[in-house]
Amino acid sequence: MQVTVEETDGGYDCTVRCSVSEHGISAVRSVRLSHEEATHVLSRTVEEALAQDA
Repeated sequence: MQVTVEETDGGYDCTVRCSVSEHGISAVRSVRLSHEEATHVLSRTVEEALAQDA
């Protein structure tokens, strides 16, 4: 899996590329996140990781 994140004036452009060579499957998905949405995603990720370590 490859994740690319580029900062733009209004937020972030995120692209996820995934390929599974043994099945010949590949996929690309893109999403645009505002600064607020990106902050929310990052906060939730950190909170969940800290909860798992507790």
